[in-house]
Amino acid sequence: KLIGKKQGIISNGKKNGKWELISSQNDKEIVISISNYLDDQKEGVFKKISTDSLIIGNYKNDLLEGKYTVYTDPN
Repeated sequence: KLIGKKQGIISNGKKNGKWELISSQNDKEIVISISNYLDDQKEGVFKKISTDSLIIGNYKNDLLEGKYTVYTDPN
C-alpha cells in the first residue's frame, strides 16, 4: 500500500518555505519532491524524483523559470 503526505509551513493560511511530498511504503518514507513557496506560490529551487530520474529547476512567481536539469540513472 502506497501512502503519501505533504509537509511544510502554513503562515497566514498560505504555504511558505520548504514543502516536501513524502511517499510511504512498507514502513519506509521517501521524499519524492521538495518545493519552496512564498505566499502560496512556488518560488525558488525545486527537486523532484521520478521513476529513474531527478529533476532540478527553479520557479519564480509560480512559473517555471529558465532551464531545468534531468539526471537519469543509466542502469
